[in-house]
Amino acid sequence: MEYQKYSQADISRIHTLRDEKYSLSQIAHKTKWPKSSISFMLRTTNQSENFSRKKSPGRKRKLTKRASSVIQNIVNENPFATANIIRGVLKDKTGINISKQTLIRDMNRNGIRPYVARKKPALRKVNIT
Repeated sequence: MEYQKYSQADISRIHTLRDEKYSLSQIAHKTKWPKSSISFMLRTTNQSENFSRKKSPGRKRKLTKRASSVIQNIVNENPFATANIIRGVLKDKTGINISKQTLIRDMNRNGIRPYVARKKPALRKVNIT
């Protein structure tokens, strides 16, 4: 199923009809588009000159695309690099200081499988009975 793309003129027309106090049903009847699409466009686009998408809520990502590619390059050069080594190189190259968990999350997002070392118990004679 392919989604229909709406041009800037289409979005502009919907916003002007809405400013003229037309209801969603009336706009849908005039434009011959689904009400759900019209409602979505009104919700997600700004009514400015370029009708760009509205800013989405939530915190910005700490890692940029460039920083993610730096991490990928480090892992490609040295697949056995530890998280602390990767964090240090990343801080030197980009100036971004991240936690180990953020690094692991980003690697998972980019398809790199990070492994955590196994924590083996210390076996002593007391433990073996």
